[in-house]
Parts: sequence; C-alpha cells; structure tokens
Amino acid sequence: MDLDFLSRDLARYLLLALTAPLWVPFVKAVWEELNRALRDDGGVFGPLPGPAESERIEERERAKEPSLVAERLTEPGAPSAAPPRSTAVAPGTVPVEAVRRHGFR
Repeated sequence: MDLDFLSRDLARYLLLALTAPLWVPFVKAVWEELNRALRDDGGVFGPLPGPAESERIEERERAKEPSLVAERLTEPGAPSAAPPRSTAVAPGTVPVEAVRRHGFR
C-alpha cells in the first residue's frame, strides 16, 4: 500500500470535513429550494401527492405573499417617487461647490 496515496486521500477528506460548515448550509438551502420547486410532483424522490394533498399545497401557495413585485418606471421628465435630497452640508466637510470653483489645486 502506497503511503503517499493514503496521506493525500486523508488530506482531501480532512479538508472536506473541515470546510463542511461553509458548504453544508448552502447545499441544504439548494436542496430545500429544489424540493419546494418540485413539491407539486412530490419533490425530488417523493411519491406523487394525492388530490387532497395537492389541494392543500395549492392553498398554501395562494395564501403566500408574492415574492416578485412589479413597479412602474417613471416617464422621462416626470417627478420621481424618491424624496428630494437634502442640500445641508455635514459638519466638518467642505461643500462640493467650493471644491468645484477652485479645481483640484
């Protein structure tokens, strides 16, 4: 048995185990999202839901608030919905107009 091969494999498994707190939550979230997306078909490995369970799944989906929100774009020249910016100068700062008048020198 080659000890170099064994130590290399041991290092790989050790690296995989030590970095698990970084990648396990990500993999878990992706798995849950995939199961949620395929819920109507029983998930990834689950059986097809019956008519009563399908209705319950659809009822839960209808009760949820939509995650995508559409906002209208403003027309050019129309007032924006954003609040007007304050023209007050913060204490200890130089006003922009003073810098622009004199240039960089």
